Amino acid sequence: MLPRMKFTWSSPHDPAQSRACKAPRHHARDHIHVVMETKVETKVETASGATLDLHREGDKVLEAFNSDGYVIFKGAADTDSMEEAIDNRPVRHFLAATGSDFRCIKCQHIVNSVIEKSAIDRSPQWERLSEKTEVIAVSCFHLLGDDSSCWEWEYDTGGRGKTLGQTQAVSASGRDVIMCNGWLANRFPKSKGKKIDLYHLNYRRTNYNWT
Repeated sequence: MLPRMKFTWSSPHDPAQSRACKAPRHHARDHIHVVMETKVETKVETASGATLDLHREGDKVLEAFNSDGYVIFKGAADTDSMEEAIDNRPVRHFLAATGSDFRCIKCQHIVNSVIEKSAIDRSPQWERLSEKTEVIAVSCFHLLGDDSSCWEWEYDTGGRGKTLGQTQAVSASGRDVIMCNGWLANRFPKSKGKKIDLYHLNYRRTNYNWT
């Protein structure tokens, strides 16, 4: 089990309604600072509508993530198990590209009944996070289903500032990964049509002082 941490951003919904796991200690995946042996093309959608390649245009992906608060890795989700989701290669590559070490502090299998009840939420540390130009905390949604599964995700348009109560809807597909910056106010993605679950993972930078 992971040690108790002062920063453990997760949904305020009843944890009994979701199946949670935590990555074991003393395992290579606990601290994420990797060099990818094989570069597999990963398409990334940004808020501007641009499509980037994660490996060839990583600097632009990181810039979009910092400015807009999110990016979407198309077809990049590991949906067989949360253990595989923790080891997701595109996510690990992105986090390593920030130049800092990250640790997965929480992973949850969020069932559809919880998803349906979710509201716009954000980290209680959002003000501190929004003041930083570097990436400090990341939340990932691994969307289950397949390429034909339709999802919709909403975030508050206030960005790094206070929430405005105005949301922007974003379409996604099964097996996509929605990557959110720690300061972004957003809600769980909802499947459209068939009721589908998702995996929710939170990462934080290991060398940041949270006290």
